[in-house]
Amino acid sequence: MKIFFEKFILIIYLTSSGLHCQSGNVSISNGAVLTIEKNSSLTVSGSFSNTESSVILNSDSNEFSSIIVKGNTSGDITYNRHINAVGINGWDLIGSPVEDLQIASFTTTNMSSIATNVTSSSTEYAVGFFDNSSNSWVNYNNSTIESAGNFTLGQGYQMASNSGESLSFTGKITNAIISQRIINYSESGGSRWTLISNPYPSYVNANISADEIDNFLTVNSCVIDDNYEGIYGYDGDGTGYTVYNNTSSTAIYLAPGQAFFVASATNNGSSRVFFTSDMQTTSGGDDFILNSNSSNMTENPKIQLSNDGENQTNNSSSNITDYVFSLKLFQESTFRAETKFYFKEGLTLGLDPGYDAGAFDQSIDLMSCLVESDQGIGMAINAMSIDSINDVSIPLIVNRSSTSSFMITLVNSTLPSNIKVYLEDRLQETLTELNLNDFTLKPNTTLNGKGRFFLHISSNSLSYNTPIDPEAVKIYKQTGSNYITIEGLKNTKEGIAKLYNSLGQQILNQPFSGQKETEYLSVAGIPFGVYILKLETNHNNYTKKIILDE
Repeated sequence: MKIFFEKFILIIYLTSSGLHCQSGNVSISNGAVLTIEKNSSLTVSGSFSNTESSVILNSDSNEFSSIIVKGNTSGDITYNRHINAVGINGWDLIGSPVEDLQIASFTTTNMSSIATNVTSSSTEYAVGFFDNSSNSWVNYNNSTIESAGNFTLGQGYQMASNSGESLSFTGKITNAIISQRIINYSESGGSRWTLISNPYPSYVNANISADEIDNFLTVNSCVIDDNYEGIYGYDGDGTGYTVYNNTSSTAIYLAPGQAFFVASATNNGSSRVFFTSDMQTTSGGDDFILNSNSSNMTENPKIQLSNDGENQTNNSSSNITDYVFSLKLFQESTFRAETKFYFKEGLTLGLDPGYDAGAFDQSIDLMSCLVESDQGIGMAINAMSIDSINDVSIPLIVNRSSTSSFMITLVNSTLPSNIKVYLEDRLQETLTELNLNDFTLKPNTTLNGKGRFFLHISSNSLSYNTPIDPEAVKIYKQTGSNYITIEGLKNTKEGIAKLYNSLGQQILNQPFSGQKETEYLSVAGIPFGVYILKLETNHNNYTKKIILDE
């Protein structure tokens, strides 16, 4: 094999992940074969010329080769891209990592490896697209494949191989800016989701941990729905879609040809997402379909894994800048749903785009709600200020039938050891400390939506129906206001606030939830004077004299 490097500076370094080369101009001689193995990469700062020779890039289920060309390109490459196996929980979401590849030619080249469904009247190929105007999947068959045209760069497709193997994509390298139209059809019977893909034969920075500026989410934040600002990757194991966004403290990369869903911010109108050459990188690892089905395994909730994989049961480091944990719901031993909680300085209890993210499927078994300004969207990721780990209550959404029991368990926690996580069941009037025990229930009726289950995170020990603590309660009326402020009732049983005048006559009767940070009692129109405020719960009462003045 002869490879000519014109005006070259060639740097070759060997790491545990393979061979990585950087060069100036590259010209491959006629008849030669250049193979870039699955754990290797080539970066060309100048032009790349490949005439009547073969350039092959390989991959397997969790390693992908890369080539990046900064200058002009000529000639084709072949990317042997691993595609997940067909099956009930199989398939893959993939886009072409090369330019000018006909779909019909692709199926012909890979006929022995592409999964097919052959009937007496037609052959259906495991290659198709998502039509979000009708919220449906469409596969090509022997009648439609010839008119299918080329793969569109930046568009995602569904594909499946027979047994989990590589399919060959042959075409030109692109280093141009690629844009792809995204449309929200959710208000006209379709879907808000558009299937797009990494158009390059290299990895792409996905979040700010990969690159603070040149990453997919930052570049496209203005056109992605704030409630769903993330990359939604298909798991390929029956668990649905995982959200990848800025709550990951590690870098997220899009593998070559990796497809994923995004939600358009525009209702019934189109906008465009962009992939730029500055997003390209040779860094990366597995794709969204992991090499093992670890999501289906019941995890020991008391032995947690930190980001570096070390066992972690106590985390009190003052250097921590964010905290995270997840709740997983299991039906017997089968994983059903997960909702993640993330805490970082500068975030709020409301919507923080790029950190909070709604679930792809709003009917899944377990989600959470925003603590403030809830828009009725079930969250897959609920992000809050780091101060919230000391005292916050979060509504949960549980959707379950009454036919079987389920379990909710705490996993992957990096919370400090003094922080406790409680799951409250208001119907049963129980609090389960998830740090110590799993929550289990066989419901008598179908569970749907929010209102029954709440998550409490606190540095204090909680018990259900905690009596009013006189030392914690603060009652006052600010000058000029027309309401009484009551603080310190958090985590008490709901009750009633009653206001009496000096003759013992009841003036006001207002219920309180016992779950709010602050309660307000309106005294608009009540004459100035001395009054008695009485707080009543099933456990105890608290009485305080208060003066209403200007």
